[in-house]
Amino acid sequence: MYDLLINNVKLVRPNKQGTEVADIAITNGKIEMVAPAIEKGLAKEVYEGKNFPAFPGLVDAHRYLQSVA
Repeated sequence: MYDLLINNVKLVRPNKQGTEVADIAITNGKIEMVAPAIEKGLAKEVYEGKNFPAFPGLVDAHRYLQSVA
């Protein structure tokens, strides 16, 4: 069972063009799975990503830009 499932996000990956809609499953603070339509019943908590962009495994770009500016 996952601790957290963030569903319906736009994945942005540095090695791919464009975005894809997927879910992100997290256990013990680490990304365990990124896939389309992960079953919600497999997670203790589910957050709706509302089709916002997600950068799994990358530095928080918004936070980093605030530090630099």
